[in-house]
Amino acid sequence: MAPRKGRLVLLGVLGGTALTSLAGLGLSTLIKSPQQVAAESAPPSRSVLTSEVVLRQLRRTIVLRGTTAAKASVTVQASPPEGSKAVITKLPVHAGSKVRAGTVVVEISGRPVIVLHGRFPTYRDVHAGDAGPDVLELQHALGELGLSTGANSGVFNAATARALKTLYTRLGYRPPGERVSTIPTASPATGPGSGQSKMLLPASEVVYIPDTTAIVDDLQARVGKESKGTVMSLASGGLNVRALLSPEDRPLVSIGQSVQISSDQSGTTRSGRISAIGHYTSGTPGSPQITPAPGSNPAASGLTEGSGNSGHPLTVRPRKTLPPDWIGQDLKLTITTASTSGKVLAVPVSAVYGSADSATKVIKLLSNGSQKRIDVRTGASADGMVEVIAAGNALRPGDRVVVGR
Repeated sequence: MAPRKGRLVLLGVLGGTALTSLAGLGLSTLIKSPQQVAAESAPPSRSVLTSEVVLRQLRRTIVLRGTTAAKASVTVQASPPEGSKAVITKLPVHAGSKVRAGTVVVEISGRPVIVLHGRFPTYRDVHAGDAGPDVLELQHALGELGLSTGANSGVFNAATARALKTLYTRLGYRPPGERVSTIPTASPATGPGSGQSKMLLPASEVVYIPDTTAIVDDLQARVGKESKGTVMSLASGGLNVRALLSPEDRPLVSIGQSVQISSDQSGTTRSGRISAIGHYTSGTPGSPQITPAPGSNPAASGLTEGSGNSGHPLTVRPRKTLPPDWIGQDLKLTITTASTSGKVLAVPVSAVYGSADSATKVIKLLSNGSQKRIDVRTGASADGMVEVIAAGNALRPGDRVVVGR
């Protein structure tokens, strides 16, 4: 019995020792020295923010948003023959279509509306024998289509009638005319007064555009539907881009300055130049005065007041014709107001600081993690970057400079 009792006492001692060790280990995780507590509560070491030294051309730019607008916009109205409805019977164009002078843009109640080149709007039906500036414009327009009207005297003569008849026949339509009696009175011997057709041009069948081509930019008609107003509008004379310039940027911009025109939808870019800048407008009624480019037509510049917006109305004329699908798009205009002559070393403006000795410096981060202060001279700045010139090869493209901590 004694040996067994001794073994039990030994096991008890060993168990108690194990429990004491475990308790001590648990308490050691909860009890910390003052030095350990201070170390764990201290802030983390500061990290260094750096940026790369780059070699690039610096450009100071102004970015605006603009929309396309035609130099001239001509509306086509539905004017049916007397006693009939204005039903669209044929529509050979669609929005964005490019139309040329001498073609039909819509057929209303079986009669065509023909596009001709000219700046004088129609205001009357032109009859044989009529004279005036509208007749002279008609003669010039027919001549451009290869249809001779003779001496272009401004009088609707027989040659003008023949040219107009040829145009209608070429387009597949019966030439318009009116019956004119050749016997003033009727008698039992002669019967009813006889007559012949006399050529005329109804105002409802012609629309003049100031250029030889135009783009359909607003189509409101549908075949088989009656139209009681505007059928479509034609953008002629090319497309300009309009924008508003802030008063702060106005001194930096001048007529003739180059502009980059970008379409976010197509991802393409075109070049242009500023053709007109208007005086400041605050959105009150009335049109702002315009400073047109030399030799340009102020009335055609398209500078009208923005709808409730304030600024200097600005017009950009593209160097090449803009695509028709750019009509109505919101475009980005980038105007470069200053630039370096070539590529220069540049760093963020935040990397440059002034020292106590009035020197200008940057802090270069070396490969071993240490830092070196370098004297620099600054040059042009743009878009948060500044040109730096350092002695020798103290700074090179790809180096890292401190911009913050």
